[in-house]
Amino acid sequence: MKKTLTTLLIFAVVLAALLGAAYLAERQEGTTSAAAPTEEPVIANALNEAGAVSITLSGTEAHISGVGAAVSDGVVTIAYPGTYRVSGQLTEGQLLVNCGDYDGAVYIILDGAEISCSTGPALYVAQADETVIVLAAGTENTLRDGTDYIIQETQAQQSGAAVYSADEVIIQGEGALTVIGQCADGIRSKDGLTVEGGTLSVAAADDGLQGSDHVTVTGGTITIISGGDGIHTTEGAVTVSGGSLVISSGGDGIDAAAQAYVIGGTLDITAGSGPENYAAIALADESAKGLKGTEVLISDGTVSVSAADDGLHGENVTVSGGTVTIATGDDALRADGTVALTGGAVTVTESYEALEGAEVLLSGGTLTLAAETNGMDIGTGGLTVSGGTLTLAASRPLTVDGDVILSGGVLLLTATGEKAPLEFADITLTGATLAVFASVDAETFQEGGTVPGSLLYTLPAAVEAGTALNLSDAAGRVLFTLTTEASCASVLIASGALAQGQSYTLTAGETTLTGSLGADCTVVAYEAPAAAMENMNPSGEMRASGEMGASAEAAMQ
Repeated sequence: MKKTLTTLLIFAVVLAALLGAAYLAERQEGTTSAAAPTEEPVIANALNEAGAVSITLSGTEAHISGVGAAVSDGVVTIAYPGTYRVSGQLTEGQLLVNCGDYDGAVYIILDGAEISCSTGPALYVAQADETVIVLAAGTENTLRDGTDYIIQETQAQQSGAAVYSADEVIIQGEGALTVIGQCADGIRSKDGLTVEGGTLSVAAADDGLQGSDHVTVTGGTITIISGGDGIHTTEGAVTVSGGSLVISSGGDGIDAAAQAYVIGGTLDITAGSGPENYAAIALADESAKGLKGTEVLISDGTVSVSAADDGLHGENVTVSGGTVTIATGDDALRADGTVALTGGAVTVTESYEALEGAEVLLSGGTLTLAAETNGMDIGTGGLTVSGGTLTLAASRPLTVDGDVILSGGVLLLTATGEKAPLEFADITLTGATLAVFASVDAETFQEGGTVPGSLLYTLPAAVEAGTALNLSDAAGRVLFTLTTEASCASVLIASGALAQGQSYTLTAGETTLTGSLGADCTVVAYEAPAAAMENMNPSGEMRASGEMGASAEAAMQ
């Protein structure tokens, strides 16, 4: 009887191993399955470096000291949650995690490990509650997959990644990891992916980091070079709260299926080879944006974007803090809904349009924007400014299909084109200060709409860029000092600090123009001195010799 029971137990163990092997063969094409260990370890759901199972790789084999892992035909299988220390080189093989229904995390300490697999992922997590990759301090590790293979999924077949996981993956530690995704992605999780530390270098044919539920970066130093997106999610959000990221992507730098959050850290993105490659990207109908998501929110950190396509793009885009610098071949900040700028510092050095949205709200921060065409192209939701400082240079600074409401803040707009610098349905200005510099005459200036309670000074000749302009009250007190960003021949000034009926003088170089503020737009034009006027004939030309006026004659005596 005892012999029969023993035989049955042995048969059950062998059958389980065979079933496990068959299951793994279905999950992954081209990878030889490994025999699962027959002795169960004591499962500890925490990192246990002292008690870690040692896996030493050598060529196509591995030496395992401890319980929980086994090797067969170059495949090292981790079958139970616990801590495993991996070192050495596996020239053709795979580290496979398949814990079945066992609860608990798998901790893989990479301690000078190099794994290459031509037929699948170098690290393949078929099933585990959570897999934590710990990069041992002072070590360099490499994971590399092949160039052409298929991962078998439940409903679809798709190319894989050098690190491929069906469940949650966390990367932490103080060591270095190089991931080379030759088939498609660098690191892909069908659940979530978190990077907490370490030095991570990813080169991928397609996406650098991909997660389904989320990709979260809280620390570490990350460099990504990808043919597709730098970071991509298929369902959830991308969040960067710390660390340093440098991304060079053929597609989008960050493409989030849900929100794209930057709440800390340093992020440097080059998408689609930068602004100069816009025509090629547009012709190929590809997307090469800096940060893209349903919602793009930047509240802290330092963000630098050089993109062939839009810089920040979402249904809504919000910048409430941090430092953002953008150079783009298309729109710098673009939203299908609302662009909200409430704090921080945003600088756009190059763009086709600097800011585009159905509605734009400015309530704080410092914005310095440059655009080739429209500076702000806004829909029927209109522009509302209640705070902050905006300095903008564009062919046409402001085009709004809806209303403009200016209750606070400072707007310094420079028009570099030959059209009316402003176009809007209606405008209300109470507590804000608005200054617009243009090279057009007063009539052309107002074709896009007049600003009530404004002074429009037309200069006798254009002043050069960098010229300081002073606006003084009747007592001679300087109220504003403005510096031109480009050559200009007309200047509009409106402010809640100015009072109707009062006289204000603009000084531009040697020119002084004085006018009284009215309820509408008051045009203050240059008038030639009286003596010179008397020397003009009715056609406006200087009189010939012998035709001087009486005052001119008296002046010469």
